[in-house]
Amino acid sequence: MLLNNQLLVIRRNKNAKGVKLRDTISAPVSHNEIELQFVLSGKCSYFVNDKLFHLEKNDLLLVRENEQHLWVFTSPVMEKICVMFSPGLLDSAPAWLKSIRNIFTSSKDQVDKITISKSGDTEIILVLRKIAAIYENNNARNPENILGPFYYLLFLVQENYNDSKNKIQNYDSESNKFSFMTQLLGWIDERFLEEINLDSLAEKAGLSPNYVSGAFKKITGRTFKEILISKRISYARGLLETESGKSILSIALRSGFSDISNFNKMFFKHTGLAPKNYRKIHILNRKKDQDRK
Repeated sequence: MLLNNQLLVIRRNKNAKGVKLRDTISAPVSHNEIELQFVLSGKCSYFVNDKLFHLEKNDLLLVRENEQHLWVFTSPVMEKICVMFSPGLLDSAPAWLKSIRNIFTSSKDQVDKITISKSGDTEIILVLRKIAAIYENNNARNPENILGPFYYLLFLVQENYNDSKNKIQNYDSESNKFSFMTQLLGWIDERFLEEINLDSLAEKAGLSPNYVSGAFKKITGRTFKEILISKRISYARGLLETESGKSILSIALRSGFSDISNFNKMFFKHTGLAPKNYRKIHILNRKKDQDRK
């Protein structure tokens, strides 16, 4: 959505109990926009410029312009709302919000993680849900309707930011120990279709395999092998949905699996379906969507 030629994007990420996400670890990214990540339920972890933050219900994370970041879902039930916007929207903020730019400008004493006060959590949640509803239901018409609630949200963020300013910065005290994880998770994301193993990752980080293995488990709650297989299954799901003429064996090999038996076993473990049944259900659902149109 464009507001005054500036970008505003609202995304909901939700994982219900028993529903497996495509991928619970994102690729490292950076961009020119600002992000507000608000956790409504569950838990997740974020790396922002190699600092590690553990987030849970009522936590708000500020990601500023060009800060590299990635997230890891660490609980089976998770819901968060992301508000991403161009910095130019701060320049056109109402007069009573003119100082808002300060909290989104990188500085040595910046606060990144805010735990919303109990008195303010309900109000912020209501405003967030209102913005998300306007964005989802009225995206193409009257986008200016979202400006009022958006600037009021920034006002509430600013209030909670100021309350947090005098508190100790609350990122994980072990962040520096695990700063190499951003690089390794990014490397996995780029090369998960290749023959990679824990030893090669440890060598890349200049650390022992045992230490790297323990870091994966501590930060993500999963082993390196589990993360690798999850990436490959996610990729295979995309191929099954888009390449209906390809054989299951072909898709298994292209997704980094060396044999069809292991692929079928892992695919069922992650999705609850055999690959061929997953493809059939996707085709049927796509046909239903087309018939509705």
